[in-house]
Amino acid sequence: MRIVLLKGLSFIFFFFLFVRTVHGQYESETNRIIQWASENSESDIDGTLDRLEHGLKGARAQNDKRSEVRFLLSLSQFVLVKLNNVSKSSEYLEEIRRLADSNNDDPWILSRYFNGKGVLYYYESANKERAFASFRKSQQIIEENQLEEDPMLLNNFALAFLSDSKSAKALDLFFKARKLSLSKNDEINYSFLITNASNIGVCYIYLNQPDSSEYYFLESIKLASKTKSLSDDFHTKVYLGVFYEEKGEFNKALSILNEAEQIINYSNSLGTKSLLNQSLSNIYKNLNQFERALEYSDRSKYYDDSLRQLKLSEQAFAMDYKLELDRVKAEQKIQKLENSINDQRQKSRIFILVTALIVIVLIAFFIFYRLNKLKEFNRVKAENEYLEKERIRQQAEIDLLRKEEELIHANVELNVQKNELSELKNRLQAHLDKSYDPEFDDLKHFLKQVQKTEKKTEQLKYLDHVLSYSNSAFYSRLKELHPNLTEDEMRLATLIRLNLSSDELIQVFNISMNSLMTKRYRMRKKLDLPKESGLEEYIMSL
Repeated sequence: MRIVLLKGLSFIFFFFLFVRTVHGQYESETNRIIQWASENSESDIDGTLDRLEHGLKGARAQNDKRSEVRFLLSLSQFVLVKLNNVSKSSEYLEEIRRLADSNNDDPWILSRYFNGKGVLYYYESANKERAFASFRKSQQIIEENQLEEDPMLLNNFALAFLSDSKSAKALDLFFKARKLSLSKNDEINYSFLITNASNIGVCYIYLNQPDSSEYYFLESIKLASKTKSLSDDFHTKVYLGVFYEEKGEFNKALSILNEAEQIINYSNSLGTKSLLNQSLSNIYKNLNQFERALEYSDRSKYYDDSLRQLKLSEQAFAMDYKLELDRVKAEQKIQKLENSINDQRQKSRIFILVTALIVIVLIAFFIFYRLNKLKEFNRVKAENEYLEKERIRQQAEIDLLRKEEELIHANVELNVQKNELSELKNRLQAHLDKSYDPEFDDLKHFLKQVQKTEKKTEQLKYLDHVLSYSNSAFYSRLKELHPNLTEDEMRLATLIRLNLSSDELIQVFNISMNSLMTKRYRMRKKLDLPKESGLEEYIMSL
């Protein structure tokens, strides 16, 4: 369902939302500049960029590391969302990484760095896997160092859970981020609340609660009306329109999407523009207005092609830059090598001529010597291997004889003990048979149980003999197809194949009917049999 794409596109709302908790004398000034930039970025792009750069210089002059990080993050988001400049955005993030390195891996800075990298990877769905890994790393740093939680970091972390289909966990984090944002004492961050409401709406779609989804999509539109950003207004209307289109409410969807189309130029998100036109194409197709449907379909493909071309351009730029850098390094290295060669050439020429013959003679002698030594070594090695094999064979024979002797002694001793025990049992049984004293009833019952157990043991030995030799082909086939079966389950399968009834199986295994049914149920699960297939039929078919 295309509405799921809303989750991926929601990051376009994250312009200037980094780091709400700061301290020091530069905090209020930082907040004021970033707030101004967020409100005026659409109407004055050059002015916004200059104001943020000026704020960055001021933070560095004040040696306020956290404010410097906030300005770098804001600049990274600005050039990414407004200018589609991935390379420049990445450069700002790498400056944050250098700040973290120079401050002994400050966890606060590291958490913001990894979150910024996640947003960069997630932009226009560039690399979701690396994005979610970065979000998890950011949240892990916060939890391990017990840092104050940030609403936007929580929101991004929730998106990682949503991508893993853990919708309930994601929804809890979205609401936690919303509550945390509203609890701040400074001005309400409408951009964040708009994004958060849209994400909650997407989450409810995963949870199959369309009424709740519609409520929060409408909530995001209400919030967008309170800001100066027409970009926010555009995206919220696209999400709601797509939601109605997916529900089949085409009139509502068409009304909302037409409003969004009027302000499409206020957004730089090619993915959202493509989604708008694709949804309009679907609506007109369902309304049998095929010419308009084709027109919007072509527009959608145009934006998709532009998005692909944008990524190809970035890749080409990165590759060209790397190749150029490698080329310069290679030229410098070659120049150094050439200078070194020229310096040594004259000195080494005479030495090479003088030593060439000596080297050839030494090599020939060495090869001859090594061949002889290798031949001798192989001969000695072969003899040693033969002797070692003989020693191992003889030792194995000795060990086998010793074990056979021990086994014979053990069997003799066991037979003696068995005979003595049998004689003792017979004498006790004879004595009990002559006695009519009720006090010996329990003992008589016990002896009968012993006799039954011995008989059962003999039966099992006989059955094992039958199962091992008479059904070896069936055993091999069953073990090959289902290696996870236990020996007890293999025995049960073979007895079923021998057409033993349930009553006979109960007697063989000395268990109750419920226990037998449990054995059969577990065997069916391991055999992965459907409900309509019988266990006996399957076993007989092997």
